[in-house]
This record gives sequence, structure tokens and C-alpha cells, in this order.
Amino acid sequence: MLSRRRSVIFFALIAFCFAQVFWWSYYATRRADELRNAAEALTNRRVDDIAQAFGAQTPAELRDIADRQSRMFLLESGTFALLILLVGGMFWRTLRHEDEIRKGQDRFLAGATHELKTPLATLKLGLESLGNERLPLDARREYLEQLLPEVDRLTTGIDNVLTAAGLRVARPNLQCVVADLREDVLRAIEAMRHPSENHGVRLELRACDPVFVRRDAGSLRIVLHNLLDNAIRYSSESSTCTISLEETEHAVSCRIEDEGRGMTPDECRQAFDAFWRGREDHVGGTGLGLHLARELVHAHGGEITLRSPGVGQGTVVEITLPRVHDTTSTES
Repeated sequence: MLSRRRSVIFFALIAFCFAQVFWWSYYATRRADELRNAAEALTNRRVDDIAQAFGAQTPAELRDIADRQSRMFLLESGTFALLILLVGGMFWRTLRHEDEIRKGQDRFLAGATHELKTPLATLKLGLESLGNERLPLDARREYLEQLLPEVDRLTTGIDNVLTAAGLRVARPNLQCVVADLREDVLRAIEAMRHPSENHGVRLELRACDPVFVRRDAGSLRIVLHNLLDNAIRYSSESSTCTISLEETEHAVSCRIEDEGRGMTPDECRQAFDAFWRGREDHVGGTGLGLHLARELVHAHGGEITLRSPGVGQGTVVEITLPRVHDTTSTES
């Protein structure tokens, strides 16, 4: 939407500049005709005709006409110069924006390659091991338990890429129903239980009553999964990630607070940009998790915020959705 608005403004300025050039060309041609008529009158020594050739009734009015035209030319040239600066500034910002997009796509390719190849390599190694007929049954079960999370990781990476691609060409098609947000959060926590245990991070849901919102189950699953995945990835071992639900008269909020590495103010501002993964990001990822969370939360009519006290002091992400009071059509 922003890119389209910039394009409209850019072409409107270009059109205005062309109109200004056309006007100057027309005005200069008309003044040349007036000079030609004045030259003929001067040749014949008709003073009054010379004045009238420049639009004056008497020779005394020529000075006033000259002053008005000087002011007009100064004003028009200043406006034209300002427009040139505006167009140049927009062009420069567009170049910078494209450069940022290109760098973001490079980061995305690097992250996506790592994010998709790593589980594939693990799956290949595990399947090759399972193909060994001499492998004990207990070892087979252990390999299967290790491979299933890698399948989930691969699925999540592909889902994020496909969802982001869909959002770029069309608005998300949400199938919203009334449901208990607490149940969605519990399912998300259960789905992330294995990765959190592998990272040594404890997921803790503070007790709360049922809270009802109108949501699309698949989209909200992506949002909660991405937020919990980020909290687990960037948390230190033996730390706790706390999930809490709160409600007001008109809204329901879900807050996810980790004890991880934290973020700088600059990182907090850029965290929701597509493909952005941070300057010192060594944990992988496609750089789409927070971006997708923001877009999908906005599609639900909600808001998402991110804040951090500073580096090494954890991060808090909070999503807020409109509260539903009428629960007669609640999803079963």
C-alpha cells in the first residue's frame, strides 16, 4: 500500500513538472510573438502600439508589467526547483528502500537455506540410521522421537514462506469463529513442549479464566507458534518463558515474556520487518516469524507490540485482540 502511494505521488510530481515545462514553453512563445509585434511597431515608431504589444495600455504601465513578470518567474522557478528536489528525494529514498529489500532478501535466502537444509540433513541421517536392520528397537524409537520435531521445524519454515508469499499478493482469507483464546494458547504450548525441553526453557502459563475472541484457528496457530518459537530460540538454558492472558472490557491480550538475550531499541523498531534477522543472529530462522505475526494479528483487527528493557534483559511480546462477549456461537 505504501509503495503504491509513493508511486502515485511520484508520477503526480512528474506530471506537474511536465505541465510546468509546457506552460513555460507556451508563455515564452507568446512573449516572443509580443516582441515581434513590438519590433514592428518600433520600426514604424508607434510608441503606443509597442506598449499594447506587451499588454499595456500606455508606455508607463510597462514597468509594472515587468515587475509582475519578474515576480512570477521567480515564484515559478522556485516552485520548479522545489519539485525537482522532492522528486530527487523520493527517487533517492526509493533506491535506498530497494537496497534494503535486496539486503533483506539476501538475509532471507541465507536464513531459509539454513532453516530448511538443517532439518533435511537431520532427517536424512536419521532415516539412514533407521535403515540399519541391526539397530535395536529402543534406538529406533529414540531416533523417531528426534526426527519428528525436525519434521515440525521443516513444516513451520515452509508454512511461514508460503504464508508470507500469500500475504504479498492478497489479503489473508480468514475463517473467523468465536473461541477460547486460553485453549489456543494451551495447544500452542503443548505443540512447543518438545523444542522448549530441548533448549532447557520452561514454558509457564499463568492461570486465568476463559477469554473469548473471534479468530481464524490456522492463522492464530502460526502467530502463537512463531512467538513461542522466538522466545525459546533466544532464551538461555534453564530460563522461564511466561505466558499470561488478561482481559479488559473491550480487549483480550496475550503476553509472552522471556528471559533471553533481549533487544536494543533499534532492533525493536526493525523486528517486524520482513526478512529481518538482526545483525548478530546466529540461531537461524527465515526472518518472517514476527512479520507474519504482525500481519495476521492486524488482519484480526488486533495489535502487536514488542519491547525489551535492554540487551540481556529479556523481551516481551504482546498481542491484543477484540474481546467477544456473546459466546453463543463458540467453536466446540
